[in-house]
Amino acid sequence: MNIQIQLCGLFMLALLFIFYKSTKTLHLYKEKIFYRAMCIIIISLCLDILSLVSIFYRTHFPRLFVNFVCKAYLVTLIWGALTALIYSSADLFTRKKHQKIARYLHILALFQSIVTLLLPIHIFSSQKKTYTYGLSVNCVYFFVFLYILAALFSAIGFAKKINPRRAFAVILWMFIWLSSAVVQFFNNDLLIVGYASAIGILILFVIMENPEGNLDRHLGCFNSYALTIYINELLEHGGTFHILEHSLRSPHASEENNTNYDSWNRHILRLLSSYKDILVFQNLQTGLILISSNADVLREAGQKLLNHFSLLESFGSQVSLTLVENANSFSSMNDIYDFLSFVHASHPDAAGNLFVADQNTIAKYTIPAPAQMFQQMIVPTNIETTRKYYATNEELIQDIGVAYQDVIKQFYKAGCRNLQLDDCTWGAIVGDAAKQRYKALGIDLEDVKKQLLTVNNLALEGRPEDMVITSHICRGNYHSTFFTSGPYDTVADYVFAKENVDALFLEYDDERSGGFAPLKKVSEDKKVVLGLITTKKPDLEDKEKVINRIRQAAKYIPLERLCLSPQCGFASCAIGNKLTEEEQWAKLKLVKEIAEEVWGE
Repeated sequence: MNIQIQLCGLFMLALLFIFYKSTKTLHLYKEKIFYRAMCIIIISLCLDILSLVSIFYRTHFPRLFVNFVCKAYLVTLIWGALTALIYSSADLFTRKKHQKIARYLHILALFQSIVTLLLPIHIFSSQKKTYTYGLSVNCVYFFVFLYILAALFSAIGFAKKINPRRAFAVILWMFIWLSSAVVQFFNNDLLIVGYASAIGILILFVIMENPEGNLDRHLGCFNSYALTIYINELLEHGGTFHILEHSLRSPHASEENNTNYDSWNRHILRLLSSYKDILVFQNLQTGLILISSNADVLREAGQKLLNHFSLLESFGSQVSLTLVENANSFSSMNDIYDFLSFVHASHPDAAGNLFVADQNTIAKYTIPAPAQMFQQMIVPTNIETTRKYYATNEELIQDIGVAYQDVIKQFYKAGCRNLQLDDCTWGAIVGDAAKQRYKALGIDLEDVKKQLLTVNNLALEGRPEDMVITSHICRGNYHSTFFTSGPYDTVADYVFAKENVDALFLEYDDERSGGFAPLKKVSEDKKVVLGLITTKKPDLEDKEKVINRIRQAAKYIPLERLCLSPQCGFASCAIGNKLTEEEQWAKLKLVKEIAEEVWGE
């Protein structure tokens, strides 16, 4: 019997199988396809060996049994080639669509298997050669040849869409398999197709599917690369999952305690070893990411870590645990990272606690106001170009408004529930200087105000009911300087009274903005956020003076409709304002303290 080479291939795959099963895997979609292919090839080699044994001892077995074993081996060749095609095309489609295509291919392979079992097969055996032939064998060669060509076409024809390493591995596997089939077809005493299949699986393992590549060798958990591909697959698949992030807020925490991050994280992994339904990954930074389909399990694990950390005085206050429920609502891993960064920045005092970012954590976004775009398109330097496409301002307003309606719906669909419109136009037309400037240009300032109001309100038509949309009337914010000055009196009848936003963020940090009297024009359906804390200077405001100014504003609008914030952003351009990061946090802390004192918790 010529079974030495088959035994060699089987032994090689058996060792590979044992190693693969003893190593942590993520059970990714493509990992499952590879595992299926490995199992099919192992079964194929076993049947190849069994068929040779049954042929050699065919006088001791019923002919029907010998034929069935030989045909069963041929059937595994069909399924092995089919799995190769499914594996090679996995990058070309979404998981859902690929699974649908795979189901159709499985039905086709099942039909081909039945045909193979029904067609006649013949056996030739001598001291030097043993092989099968006949219609059954010829059909299998034809089916397998088609699958190999299709796999090669997927890997070569769609090279830009497929992982280049996966494409190379598949091409190499198919080339070896095809070459072995050709050699065996013309030289029957060389039974090398089964061994070539084993070599193909080994190639896939080495190039693409070695689970060790997803593990951090120092910690033993999954690495950041595995985290990215796992999250992306979960997001594509659409299942519900939750994330618990662990990190140390102080970048020097481990140095101060003479402990490195690896030993600290290994300690955490030991604490989490009893949770079988939690996958642990190393973060891109130095922390850990825990993922589970059960949010309660992550809460329990988080609380267990906190209880343990509380016993370590030097570390307990530095530990940050952030639970993100329903993380599947994000669109990418980068979005999750951005959200975690936002949580860390907006909740600096969360260290030492388990912070839950659930449906009560509102996603906010800021964009230029429609009026801002309109105004930019009709300024003297741009008006000539604009008139090539829009004969009148009314046509321009209509297109801007409709475009913003679509954009607002897209933001809502992406998860945004709080949209802020940054609007410098109203701040630019307050005061006597603006009136004189427009008069010199021959433009009626009242018409300008009507147009600004029209385009903003048109953009807000059809907005989702549960989406908060606010407007910030900006007066310029470049490297601690401003652009305009003047009280709100001349625009209050328009923007305060008639703009259909839920709240107005108004700059009131100094005398440039005038008094609070125009607030009486604010419609009853709006709130007003008083920007009493300047972002242009590092000096902290006097708390009592700020509270006193809030009381003054409350004479014109009820206190329950008032809020407090910094006057503008800390960096409206790359250069930022003349404040350090620590000074900025101090400003925000002051806002929080005053708000709690005035409005309570």
